[in-house]
Amino acid sequence: MFVKWTLIISVLSVFISCTSFPAPESEKDTMLVILVEQDKNDRNDWIGYHYLKITDKSNRLAKTIKIPTTRSYAYVTGLLPGEYYISSVLLKDAEDGTVVAEDNENIHFSLKALTISFLQKKFVNRQWADPKKENSTWIEYKLVNYEKKDREELLKILEENDNFILWKK
Repeated sequence: MFVKWTLIISVLSVFISCTSFPAPESEKDTMLVILVEQDKNDRNDWIGYHYLKITDKSNRLAKTIKIPTTRSYAYVTGLLPGEYYISSVLLKDAEDGTVVAEDNENIHFSLKALTISFLQKKFVNRQWADPKKENSTWIEYKLVNYEKKDREELLKILEENDNFILWKK
């Protein structure tokens, strides 16, 4: 009996790990993929996290997403097809979640049903210790253009997920 349950749990864990990439939830579902680069020099933990505010063309907040610190991409699903833009980037303290800084941005993109769209900028997370001040750490971001090879490398990673084929590229 123990062997049977161990086998069932093993099969379920493999199935769950293979389906971590989201499948479309409706015929109108969209996906925005944002390339992310991590540049963390001196610390094992992040002192803060960046969030993107996504706004629709009517200037209504559509969604706020956290930029991951452990993956080379972020994705957003659940928005209706249409025109959007990144209206601002927030930096929140890792311990208590308070907003430390907010910068306005204006990066436009459009989303189509059942299609993976790529933001035309790469998000670069950077954190470093200040050599002039003891126990002082800085964190910043940049939104920069990326090369075609960066997108192709990410597509290779995403293609390994079962649900990736359910989306148009």
